[in-house]
Amino acid sequence: MDFGSMEDIEQQGFSGFVAVSVLRESTYRQVPEVPGVYLVIRPQPQPPIFLGHSTGGHFKERAPTVPIQELQQAWVTGSIVIYIGKATVLRRRLRSYVRFGYSKRPFANLSD
Repeated sequence: MDFGSMEDIEQQGFSGFVAVSVLRESTYRQVPEVPGVYLVIRPQPQPPIFLGHSTGGHFKERAPTVPIQELQQAWVTGSIVIYIGKATVLRRRLRSYVRFGYSKRPFANLSD
């Protein structure tokens, strides 16, 4: 599967792309409470500018910060897919990932 464009991904059967800001505003209502596979996508194909310190929350009492050089070496040039995941409940999994990215505990008080 080619991860170079949204069109390539859609041709493989993926659909329902929603921005994180829209997910948060809608309290994830458009995401079904079913098992499924999901992609985290960064639509811009150019490499990101990595931060020296992660904005994500701690998980299992560990800070998520990774050295910039390690992130740069792991980056796949030309791919817009950052992560592929499988969830037993899509809505719950996406909500926990977004919460983590906003420095909140992934599974506590899932109302936001």
